Amino acid sequence: MKKIIVLLMVAVMAIAVAPVYADETLDINGEFRLRMITMENYTDKDDSLTGDDLSYFDQRLRIGGTITPAEGLSATFRMDLGEGVWGGSKLGGLGAPNYWAGDYSNEGIEVDRAYMTWDQEMFTFTAGLLINGAGNWIIYDGNYTGVVLDVKGLPVSLQLSYGKSLEGANGTGLYRTDVAGSEDADFYGATVGYAADTFAISAFYAAINDEEKTLLAGRAKAQDCPNGFGVNVTATLGMINLNAELDFLNGDYDTGPGTA
Repeated sequence: MKKIIVLLMVAVMAIAVAPVYADETLDINGEFRLRMITMENYTDKDDSLTGDDLSYFDQRLRIGGTITPAEGLSATFRMDLGEGVWGGSKLGGLGAPNYWAGDYSNEGIEVDRAYMTWDQEMFTFTAGLLINGAGNWIIYDGNYTGVVLDVKGLPVSLQLSYGKSLEGANGTGLYRTDVAGSEDADFYGATVGYAADTFAISAFYAAINDEEKTLLAGRAKAQDCPNGFGVNVTATLGMINLNAELDFLNGDYDTGPGTA
């Protein structure tokens, strides 16, 4: 009898402990969105003309989560399942986003977050398919594959980022380094900031480096190296919240890959 009671107690403890352990190591979140979109005269604003009215339903199931196998170490993911127009040719049709960092979509499954975070006392290191930006996210923002390093313990905040905007540009689908027109496009960013009780200021720089000069798609391609610098200030003035930003754009920009 005592053995049975002990076994029952162990079983109850295992059932009680398991959810707690799961909550600490895996956090799942998500949402389901259903929309009806109706537009009339959305191109010419003329009721007498036809051809610019539409109506459709679309949906999106978004699931994300964070896996924490150890203290200070985590992996984050987010994906959209079954996103598209009801009755469309395939999911991911008319209402699907078009800004994915790479080829991470496949018939209604789109992944826009897949990265790991290593959080330590002196720094936080993030690597993978992530989202990042600076200031009001005017100079640069968006999903990209790369790394972000946040340095701690300084009088000011410091963030350094690197991203791979394009792996090869020759259109062969091969990640070659010895073929004309196959140069990569790389992203670089840096942000320095200072925050007090009533105000915060940050300065940031971002650039795309794509120095391909060969013939591509039958035309001469110049250096494609845009860059930008900006300063953002936020402050609380009584009942007023102030947010101001000044940005400067520079560098060479071609119609090839990469923007800054």
